[in-house]
Amino acid sequence: MKTAVLCVFLLTVLTLPAHTASPTAKPEEVGLSSERLQRINQLIERRIASGEIAGAVTIVARKGKVVHHAAQGVMDLQSKQPMAAGSMFRIASMTK
Repeated sequence: MKTAVLCVFLLTVLTLPAHTASPTAKPEEVGLSSERLQRINQLIERRIASGEIAGAVTIVARKGKVVHHAAQGVMDLQSKQPMAAGSMFRIASMTK
């Protein structure tokens, strides 16, 4: 039980900056490439098309500024509910 509570706490702390009003910037302002960040969307689209995943939410931040935040695919294959940028995920066994 303590482990589960600790995991939920850590997940909340780690994702808090993504859910608050974090400042955004153009990728080039923080030393990243817009063109290369588009590869993230392409990778996720390939995984969705191959059936490996139903959907995903991706976020990239550098120097305290969000430069990429995207939701792709669906949350549930049966309902076809679209993935939302604020979707929450159950994460388990991340260290194995």
